Amino acid sequence: MSLARSTPVPELDPRDPEELRENLSAYQKHGTRGARDPGETVAEELERKGAIYDGDFVSVLNAFTFGVDPDGYLQGEAEITHSQFEDPVTVSYIDLELPSDRTVKTLGPDLTKSLPAYYAEELTRREAVIDACPIDIYCSSINPAWGWPHKLMSYYEARPGAAESCETLIIDSGFNRWGSPDDVLAAAAKTDATYVMATDVTGLEDPEKRDHNPAMPSTDDPGIETQQDAALEGIQRFMERADELGIDHRVILPLQPPYDDFMDACERRGWLDRVDYVSVGGLLTIDDVQDRIKALHTVRDRLGDDYKIHALAPGRDPAMMAELQDHPDLIDSLDNSTPEQAPGNDKIPDASGEQTRHFFPRGTHASTLRGAASVMVALETAQMLSPLCNAEDTYGEVLDSYDDEEEAEPASEDPQREIQDWANDDAGDALSAAATSD
Repeated sequence: MSLARSTPVPELDPRDPEELRENLSAYQKHGTRGARDPGETVAEELERKGAIYDGDFVSVLNAFTFGVDPDGYLQGEAEITHSQFEDPVTVSYIDLELPSDRTVKTLGPDLTKSLPAYYAEELTRREAVIDACPIDIYCSSINPAWGWPHKLMSYYEARPGAAESCETLIIDSGFNRWGSPDDVLAAAAKTDATYVMATDVTGLEDPEKRDHNPAMPSTDDPGIETQQDAALEGIQRFMERADELGIDHRVILPLQPPYDDFMDACERRGWLDRVDYVSVGGLLTIDDVQDRIKALHTVRDRLGDDYKIHALAPGRDPAMMAELQDHPDLIDSLDNSTPEQAPGNDKIPDASGEQTRHFFPRGTHASTLRGAASVMVALETAQMLSPLCNAEDTYGEVLDSYDDEEEAEPASEDPQREIQDWANDDAGDALSAAATSD
């Protein structure tokens, strides 16, 4: 970090703020290297600006100046943190640098890169579709090659580079493997996530998968008799840690079927008083789309409008999409793995939910091509859930065709096989290859 962008804290002006206030001419002549207030102490400036620690920008929660050593260098300590998701640590001034005003500005959230003018119309139209959708669509994504306002990553796949390709990020506690509260919160801290899913136990975990934490609760543990007991114990451990960190406002509380019973248990434990965002889990285990829709209504009817509701993988069935388009207040957000997973597996879906083969070329920037396809699929979902979509022309035709196929050939899909396919590591490997092939 060059001195033009930051200055070692021990080298900052050690003078007393009262002296600075009484001698503005001296202040104007010598300066205090960035302090806007001539009477602002170094500790106050650090708390306002943050600091550079080991090459990274960190927040300074508290700073204390002890004095000056015999060589004239400032002595003190600062309590710093990289993220609200991890405990603060105390470091010496000697390990910190104070960023310049210009550096602080470049670190601000409003900074945008300059783009060629010929992209303006495309991005304006894209944003119009996204803004028109009343439901926030979180795309499961580990590919930084495409931008989308809302993304979701499992704790074991969290990548800071991919996190920078979205505005709001949810770190998920996982579906097919266990992650401890610290596993999940470490991923949230690494990516500076907006929200984090409390750890729960779904019953579909596979201990053979990488990053599986065997220390999480299971029905094999003493005192845990049912899958719901295990799920509640997993959440309990997370909520205790969230309380220590003071991050209840960032926690999404996962609900599992049977939903009324689960919400009763959450209410008895006081969790519903601590959070205002819940997720409806277990939808992948519900084969009938009408039962999935009923589950969402059950949660909304019970919690009312005071809670944000996230649907965990509700699916892209035409009936589900039509229901959400017709009842946009049923949920506030959902996540969908199709935009990135389908191109990663050489497929592209259409409005009916059917996926067709599409062989993407291999080689350099293959992930860029797949990313462009991911944007298209995500935009398709947003348009279909928004008032922009002509429901009669879209869902009428699709659902009629869907019903005809149901009558001609009864569905023979095995829901457990679909779940296994969804969770199969081959898909994750394909996505990882797509994201890293450049």
